[in-house]
Amino acid sequence: MKKGSETKIIKRSQINLNPCNPKVHTDADIKQQKANIKKVGLIGGIQWNETTGNLIDGHKRVMSVDLIQGYDGTPETDYDIKVEAVDFDEKTEKEQLLFMAKSQDPIDYNLVAKNFSIDEIDFKAAGFTEQDTEQIKMLQDDLEASLKDSGMDDFSEDFLNEPIISVTTPTPMTELPNIEKTSEEIVAEHAAKPKMTKEEVKDQKQHCTDVGKKRKEDIDNFIFIDFESFEQKQIFCDMLHMEAANSMRISGSQILGLL
Repeated sequence: MKKGSETKIIKRSQINLNPCNPKVHTDADIKQQKANIKKVGLIGGIQWNETTGNLIDGHKRVMSVDLIQGYDGTPETDYDIKVEAVDFDEKTEKEQLLFMAKSQDPIDYNLVAKNFSIDEIDFKAAGFTEQDTEQIKMLQDDLEASLKDSGMDDFSEDFLNEPIISVTTPTPMTELPNIEKTSEEIVAEHAAKPKMTKEEVKDQKQHCTDVGKKRKEDIDNFIFIDFESFEQKQIFCDMLHMEAANSMRISGSQILGLL
């Protein structure tokens, strides 16, 4: 049996809310969690990867305690918090992040498709079925198609958050940093890039907002039908005079034409 987690007391400033977290916590969710913590205290292990500083589980609880403690990221508001520390590489961290999210709450498959590559991690190890993985792959294919239609290959939010130091002609952004590069290499590459003016950053953000809106509209046009058996799928296809295949993708206009 491999070594598990180790209970530690660390500073809140050592914790990063995981940027790939596939769960969406509403203000109402956090408010409810905050009330419960104030009533009975912080219960349950907050899983934290010491290697990256990222949370694996416990985002809602940490955000709720932040509100209680008045934490704003400054040393004056920093506080001690108990965590279950693990030592994972980035691949294992992402797999466990998905596993914990999927085993506890409904997750946003759109966020999973956006932040996790089929080729990068083992979705089976993260608790996903082959059907789940196929659905994610379909969403990723459509996100990629939306990007190509918009004239973009990919989009890095980090690029827009770089400090504005000088006024130069920006280099067109066409790709994300290689996922296999070290964080030091990525930081060095970003530092070497020409900086954008405030107006250029504003225009770039607006463009990316428009692209994101189009992505959501494209994804919202999908309906996924989950049959309990191939026989049920066969009956459905027979009703529409279609041939049932193991993996099917049919346009909405085609379905409407068969009704």
